[in-house]
Amino acid sequence: MSWWAREPGRVLAEEDALRALVARGGVLGAYRWELTPEAGVRIQATLALGPREQAVEVRFPAHYPRECPAVLPVPYGTRLSEHQFRGDGVLCLEIGPDNWLPRYTAADMLGSAWRLLVHEAIAAVEPWEIPSRHVTHLGELVRQHPLVLVRPTSLAERLASLSESGEFAVHIIVSESGFQVWPLEVPSGSPLPGVPSALRADKPTTGRLLRLGPDAPREPPRDRAGFIEFVATHTGRRCGDKFELLLLVWPDGSARGYPLAGETITALVDVPLEDGGPRLPTRTAAITSSIRVGIVGLGSLGSKVAVSLARSGVRRFVLADGDVLLGPNVTRHAARYEQVGTMKVHAAAALLREVACEEVECIPLTSMLASATNPELHELFLEVLGKVDVLVDATADPDVFNTLADLASRTQIPLVWAEVFEGGLGGLVGAAQPRRTPCPQCVRAGFLAQAQAWPPAPRSSSLRPYESGGDIPLVATDADVSFIAAALTTRVLEAGDAAADPAAPVVLFGLRRGWIFERAFDTMRVEVLADDWSCPWCWREPEAPDPEALRRATAILTGKEPDADDPDRT
Repeated sequence: MSWWAREPGRVLAEEDALRALVARGGVLGAYRWELTPEAGVRIQATLALGPREQAVEVRFPAHYPRECPAVLPVPYGTRLSEHQFRGDGVLCLEIGPDNWLPRYTAADMLGSAWRLLVHEAIAAVEPWEIPSRHVTHLGELVRQHPLVLVRPTSLAERLASLSESGEFAVHIIVSESGFQVWPLEVPSGSPLPGVPSALRADKPTTGRLLRLGPDAPREPPRDRAGFIEFVATHTGRRCGDKFELLLLVWPDGSARGYPLAGETITALVDVPLEDGGPRLPTRTAAITSSIRVGIVGLGSLGSKVAVSLARSGVRRFVLADGDVLLGPNVTRHAARYEQVGTMKVHAAAALLREVACEEVECIPLTSMLASATNPELHELFLEVLGKVDVLVDATADPDVFNTLADLASRTQIPLVWAEVFEGGLGGLVGAAQPRRTPCPQCVRAGFLAQAQAWPPAPRSSSLRPYESGGDIPLVATDADVSFIAAALTTRVLEAGDAAADPAAPVVLFGLRRGWIFERAFDTMRVEVLADDWSCPWCWREPEAPDPEALRRATAILTGKEPDADDPDRT
């Protein structure tokens, strides 16, 4: 049922208000109601603007009077005011959706439109700034004109240092959502700092930077012929018939980009690349800017952790996985379908470069760790992983865990691991840190000792003694994996902070009720007892070798006794 049929008394009240406005004189010249099945209820009116009249139309929303009506020029698309949405559409008035009340009427909207147009007519003769309560947000500009120039902070500084016209290099992205221009080199051959490294991989497009003369108006004509004439008059350069990207620079240093395509020329909307400061806690930013993280397993869990760490400021990675990204993986993987058929390591590395503005260092290890591979290659992988600051096991593979646990114990590198339980029931995150917890194997042993008292567990390699076995995909949603990935990322950042108060060595997260979880989003902390420190590893400094054994071993390997004066002799 239409609003007027539901509330006919409202129509009568609206009519009374309109008649009163006409009787007042000097504002509303005439009006008439319209009712059509297609458009609903509208009012056609003429506003008295001194010696002339202006036709306008009032459109009522379906839920009127609980929603605000709109006032538009007639014919639609006429530019009446500086206060119009899209520049030539609905008038931006004192009353809008944000402050509308049902006590207002269409007569109030028409009176507001009249005041706006009269004030602008006066401003054309006498300098007068008409206040506006409407602030145009960047999102509104981009929504209306999705042609964007992404401006690094360094662009303004670079333009200020240039005195001549010339060429510049850009990266152009054309998609269903719009047209993006990323300046790369201004002028050509001089890279701009602060531009994501991933954009520099493709061959850039060349544009023209043109400096305008001192008498150049602030707004070029919007029609193609007028715009070309404007450029020729104020820069001395002629534009061709083909597509061109122009960056016009006014004498005061302000600049705007214009794609010369089609018969209507629209300026690119400026979108700042930086927003004035980091969105990371100060301590987190200090940690992530200095650490190197080694992630083994770049599947659904590991890929999300890698991307999250890059967004948190980590810029140095060692990525290890010998698997290929397949179509079904994309349902939970951070990668996209267009990356199917590439190594998961390379797909993840590309994602890291996309989300990080600064250069990202990625060392790819494209082989399965702890698999039947070249022993020398395996040794090389362990050597590279042994130089990171935090190790991450995102494989849920027992052989990989045992290998990384041994590596972490020998090098005293923190090891963090995680697993998603079958059916999206939840997952666990474990961590072993030098001198703060037992070694990884002891953490796991202590966890299993407590788990013996629990009910039978869902299918999970972490809830039974580790033994060799294949990687069987578990059933879980992207949300399930993302939750555990977020928890794992938090433990990685914690492990990289020597001053952080670590959580329990193992934390279980229940996403649904079942097994040991009494409710959704239940958690269980598992502390490892002190008697687990009996392990010979457990972050102890290695003892000095037996001098006699060292002497005999040296003799066997070199064929001679160690020199008494050798400083390396023990």
